[in-house]
Amino acid sequence: MKKKYIFSAICVALTISGCNYLDIVPDERVQIEDAYNTPSRTEGYLYSCYGLMPVTRACSERSQPYYDWTPLDRNTGGEITTYYKVGEQGGTFTTGNYSPASPEMSKNTWDSVWRGLRQCYEFLSILDVAKVYNEDDRETYRAEVYFLIAYYHFKALQAYGPTCIIESAMDPNIEVDKIPERSTYDQVVDFIVKTLDEKALPNLKEEHTQQYLGRATKSAALALKSRVLLYAASPLFNGNTDYSGFKNAAGENLISQEYKIEKWQACADATLAAIQEAEKHHRLYQYADAGEPSQSKPGFSSGNISTEAQRAVRYCFMDQQNLCEVIWGDNRAESAYEVQSRSIVRQSKQPPFAQTNSAAPTLQIVELFYTENGLPIDKDKSFPYDQRYTLQNLPSNFDHNNYADRTNDKTIKLHLNREPRFYAWIGFPNGNYEISRYNAVDLSFDKAYVPGGLKMVFGGAHGLTQNRTTHYSVTGYLNKKFVHPGFTKTRVSYPFPIFRIAELYLNYAEALIELGGDVNLQTARDYIDKVRVRAGIPTIYESLNSEFTADEWKGKENDQDILRQIVRQERQIEFYLENQRFWDLRRWKIAEILDEHFLGWNIEGKDIVTFFNNGVPVPNAMLENHFYKSQYLMPIPLTEIQKTPQIVQNPFYN
Repeated sequence: MKKKYIFSAICVALTISGCNYLDIVPDERVQIEDAYNTPSRTEGYLYSCYGLMPVTRACSERSQPYYDWTPLDRNTGGEITTYYKVGEQGGTFTTGNYSPASPEMSKNTWDSVWRGLRQCYEFLSILDVAKVYNEDDRETYRAEVYFLIAYYHFKALQAYGPTCIIESAMDPNIEVDKIPERSTYDQVVDFIVKTLDEKALPNLKEEHTQQYLGRATKSAALALKSRVLLYAASPLFNGNTDYSGFKNAAGENLISQEYKIEKWQACADATLAAIQEAEKHHRLYQYADAGEPSQSKPGFSSGNISTEAQRAVRYCFMDQQNLCEVIWGDNRAESAYEVQSRSIVRQSKQPPFAQTNSAAPTLQIVELFYTENGLPIDKDKSFPYDQRYTLQNLPSNFDHNNYADRTNDKTIKLHLNREPRFYAWIGFPNGNYEISRYNAVDLSFDKAYVPGGLKMVFGGAHGLTQNRTTHYSVTGYLNKKFVHPGFTKTRVSYPFPIFRIAELYLNYAEALIELGGDVNLQTARDYIDKVRVRAGIPTIYESLNSEFTADEWKGKENDQDILRQIVRQERQIEFYLENQRFWDLRRWKIAEILDEHFLGWNIEGKDIVTFFNNGVPVPNAMLENHFYKSQYLMPIPLTEIQKTPQIVQNPFYN
């Protein structure tokens, strides 16, 4: 049966071109009743409420919303970088040339949130008279829309901090001074939680069939509740005195000035409930799910824990026939600007569309992945940290995938003896890139990788070439995550993961670590270990008590501060490029680490020695990179502040 995606043609008919807070309803409607006078049209109207989720950038100049290559949290979280064309939004943000007068990327979130809420309340206003297949569907639709109302409020909360609570549709003729001002952060959290508990969860389905992939479920609602409470308990919003002067027109502190450990307990309780519900239908995707290499899931040999883990993590949310790990995914149609197209290795004989070869992992993120012993590279005595940029021959079977055809190639020691997720998700010079068809030649499914490996030196098949101004990596690395190894002539479609069960495990662990106590810390380790073991690395206890562990970490598996470092690093690795690191660094109040140049290698080097610049990384010369204190929260567009002066601007934007 053909799948019903949560994006449909009716979204086009109901999406209004206006994009601001005051644009509550359209100025004109032609027979709105036509949108719900049959069950199928009512269902389509429901999908239009999903269609404005700010995972995409809705653009009135196009016929439908589309995937934006430069969403705020994907390109500017320090994970990848790219070349920047004049005026490109990612460059504007990372250089600090970003203000309420020209907020660009974050404005897409602002616009989508209010349009989405308006659409949801309009749908609720007609639902009681709309034609439906049966009355159970009517209540399910109502619950899903309340879930979306909670989700839209969270997206505003995530980007802007304290936001406006919209509890119903507004009269388009409302006086400006009657428009709600910003509520406190905690008030918005309470509204979201109450909406989920009272209006969404009672009538949401436990799961939908594959036919309705992408619609909200009880597990999705509980996962959203977990994430909302995780953010509320985090340092940015829990007793942050940096915002002591940040108040609304009523004089209320918009962000809590008093730290409350009870917020971590609320997060832990909600997340455990979410895990218990999710585990009825979801689990971590394992090697057994991927199975042996085949035409539909090619690449990666079997026979050892590393290759099997590489196979599992590569396919964990891309196996359209087995999405056991994905609690909720965005299943809207991809466009040429989705991350898969920007990452795929460049070829001399192109498939029907051009691969841009431009999603370039930064050296900082490359170094973040663990060693094969499950330790940070500077905490593993067996890893040559001080000589990590030294050249050496590339060993046979260097990534445990039995690729023994390039034993005379060279690489740096940084790329050897790393964890399976590194080899599954990062393409490095002379390393492997899994793909089923290369330069118009079909490859064997068990040896589906670019023949000869990635050639990233200047003039190489995949590197910078003479007179090339686009379609190249600015760091010397390529991204492999989100690129299906079964790629041949067209992109392989799959949902973008919004919530995975791995996140619930790490949310729970983080909350327990912050609560402290031996029992909580032991339980936290158990939940982190679920993710680590699937990733093919030892448990925390095994790693911290091995002969390779640095003295300062040795035997400290019950140390709260070390476990805090571990769970934070684990999140940054596991959710690489899943639009989480950008927000995690902020909620932890450590985003100043982004106030540095993204590092890579000398892509103008014509041989491997000059490419690796004699072991000295180089900054991304394409642009300066800065992080300012104001960027902990995104700016509200100046046009909105001018129209509704009771909506105060976020701090530190002058």
